[in-house]
Amino acid sequence: RRVRGSGLVKMKAFTITKSLKTFVAHKKRKGLFLKRLLNVQIERESETKNTNPGCLVKLVTEDSLSEVLKVVHWPPSDFAAKTAQTLLSYPPQKPGSRELFVGLGKGKRKQLVSSTREGLSTAVKLLDKLKVKDISVILPKNDPKGKDPTKYNDQLVNLITYSTIRACYKWDKHITNKEEATTTLESITILLDDTTTDSEIKACRSVAEVSKTIALCNNYARDLANERSDVANPAYYEAQARALCEKYPALKCTVIGYEEAKEKGLNLLCAVGQGATSSPRLVIIEYNGDSSNSDKVAFVGKGITFDTGGINLKPTGSIESMYLDMSGAAAVLASLRGVAELNLQCNVIGALCLAENSISSKSYPPSAILKSLNGITVEIGNTDAEGRLVLADGLTYIQRTYKPRTIIDLATLTGACIIALGNDMAGLFGNNEELKQEILQVSQEVGEPVWSMPITETHKKAIKGIHSDIKNIAKKDTGAGASTAAAFIQEFIEEGVAWAHMDIAGPAKEENGGTGFGVQILLGWLRKRCS
Repeated sequence: RRVRGSGLVKMKAFTITKSLKTFVAHKKRKGLFLKRLLNVQIERESETKNTNPGCLVKLVTEDSLSEVLKVVHWPPSDFAAKTAQTLLSYPPQKPGSRELFVGLGKGKRKQLVSSTREGLSTAVKLLDKLKVKDISVILPKNDPKGKDPTKYNDQLVNLITYSTIRACYKWDKHITNKEEATTTLESITILLDDTTTDSEIKACRSVAEVSKTIALCNNYARDLANERSDVANPAYYEAQARALCEKYPALKCTVIGYEEAKEKGLNLLCAVGQGATSSPRLVIIEYNGDSSNSDKVAFVGKGITFDTGGINLKPTGSIESMYLDMSGAAAVLASLRGVAELNLQCNVIGALCLAENSISSKSYPPSAILKSLNGITVEIGNTDAEGRLVLADGLTYIQRTYKPRTIIDLATLTGACIIALGNDMAGLFGNNEELKQEILQVSQEVGEPVWSMPITETHKKAIKGIHSDIKNIAKKDTGAGASTAAAFIQEFIEEGVAWAHMDIAGPAKEENGGTGFGVQILLGWLRKRCS
């Protein structure tokens, strides 16, 4: 049985294929976004004067602070509208009401995404402690630098809707006290100026609906990532993909199981997962939203459901969060859900390269030489460089079978990328500068930071083999591990295919688990492409 509104599956024993005998999924959770309780409304300020929300949230930029100080009765030093600064007030003229002032900093457009997200995240945490069920949000009174107020309203409505839903997320499945675990917020009303026209209100409501859908997809990706690997193995993610395709008729699911993958020659994918109890597989989701166009886009995600490092075992301190090593596949699956919900007019292929990199008597060893699906031979220098292996065969199969013109892959691939860019930014590699620039532009708009990284001849030479065509790790003391890993993946990109690779090792996780990083970029880029 499907949990209402979530796309996640509840079952006792569900037979999918011969290779998937039984599968026990998690109990129904009470998370807010899965139940779709958060109601988002857009109204004019005057239309809600007689209502009394649980809290009136006022977003304030440093530029608009002077207007606020004309009507409040607290010292200016108490609130300077710095980013994520809050001040909770109880207006004496409105007994029983609350007003929460939330700072957005200078309010400049380039910083507006991050400041709004940070500010509302802080606000939701505070309001959650107060058990507030509904809020109304008032936008800053003046648009910085007097730019088009319609576009400014659209941008803020988008940010407020997305940021609030995302901030409400809690991974509370295993918390027994649900009253403490579950977010209480149920409704948000965004208040626009009384001069806003009916057509502008309608446009803002449309923006809010799209933002809500994308936010729910982001939270869905986080749920997929946060489930622990004792439950969430390759069979589990196959079940989730099948359930998603059952819910959305526009999606079609195809699974290449272990035996078929071996027969077809996906030896790299099979080697990585051959030591696990749940066999590796390639899960493919097709969406054909434009029958008049044969052009296809492919999203390919690394789906290592737990990464022990294999025989090159990871040490304590590095292994505990490796249930998140399938975050790329989670982002791809969640993005296909978004494509179906938004009914985009385009053709998309999503591929989940699923395997568990475990240790057993069957695990593939260092020094093994394996033949990939496209014929390139690979010597295994380190079994902990497995993500690039499953991507290599997955990318080859997708290109040969579906002929996409454009491919974007996402992978928690290298610690080297974290060293280079930190925890908050993804590395962007590729063979097509136009595609890279499109992704960079979208990343700035949605607030998922990405930085362009190089693949040079030096990086390509560093992975050349002596006894094989290439190795899965670079020569000793080469450095630039993120770039050499990207150079490895590029070996499997066919001529004429525009390709981008996002190393999301840093931003895919935070202190409390998965972030769903990449969903906004993929859907934002695809929506622009479709239009």
